Amino acid sequence: MTNNEQIIIWKSKKRIIIQCFICTAFVACGLWQITNNPTGENSFFYYSYLNYFIGGTTILIFGSFLVFWVFKFADKKPGVIINEDGITDNSASISVGLISWADIDSIRTTKI
Repeated sequence: MTNNEQIIIWKSKKRIIIQCFICTAFVACGLWQITNNPTGENSFFYYSYLNYFIGGTTILIFGSFLVFWVFKFADKKPGVIINEDGITDNSASISVGLISWADIDSIRTTKI
């Protein structure tokens, strides 16, 4: 890599939108779980406290994921930047920022 040359990898907006839709679907299922009245005495979800617990937990978890993905969608920074200083990570929920080349022991490729 020559001076001032860098590799920029952008975040996939399509993937973020898909994940937003998935989170929205789970939040809707959680709302349905809370508001739906169970029918039948033998139903596993007959007890309302279990409905509230499952629905509330679903809304809390996937609602927080939804907020995170909306902020990631609005973020204009690239996901990964590789330059002469090191690797700048902005792709995950907890981005570590710049990882200098001095901190990197080795690089290898793997196929997943």
